[in-house]
Amino acid sequence: MRGHLRIEHLRIAKKDFGLPNDFDFSVVLKYPKYFRFLMLKETRIKYIEVVE
Repeated sequence: MRGHLRIEHLRIAKKDFGLPNDFDFSVVLKYPKYFRFLMLKETRIKYIEVVE
């Protein structure tokens, strides 16, 4: 499975998913085996990507 979501969209829905306020650091950086940051050069939009 592989996919990505915009960080700003996850911030809007973080309470619905039960994520902590600092999920982008406390979850993504804690589990690099499953998640990583991605930024598209063209748009400079930040994403969280699910890795295999």
